[in-house]
Amino acid sequence: MIGIADNGLADFHPPKESIEAQLIAALREELEEYGALLRGYEAQQQALIERKLEKALEAGKEIEVQRDKAKLCRKHRETLARTVAQAAGCAEQTSLRELVPYFPVVVQPMIEALTDEVNRLINHTKRRAQQNDALLARIS
Repeated sequence: MIGIADNGLADFHPPKESIEAQLIAALREELEEYGALLRGYEAQQQALIERKLEKALEAGKEIEVQRDKAKLCRKHRETLARTVAQAAGCAEQTSLRELVPYFPVVVQPMIEALTDEVNRLINHTKRRAQQNDALLARIS
């Protein structure tokens, strides 16, 4: 019987994922979570327009859960960005957009596009939340 140690794999450690790969994965995950959050707000808005308050309240509970997921993703992405900033000798609060030049040229457009899309979704989600609050105030 050949064990792991017998074939030389005991000391094998897979290469660590690069910081840019980790950041791209984090941005993609954040996009997914904010997209799901936006869908939740849209479902709630539809329920409010149809005056289905029970359905709107149920959507509100789902929104809270989704908001927490999106917040965790954002915090993870911010932690990665701070790591990049420190490695680049920049202030920890340096924006991801300002850090793009420190990444390999081949991934810069991807990071820029994902960052822009995350920011667009965040702003769109905030607007939808405000619209829903206004609708709810009118109905109540």
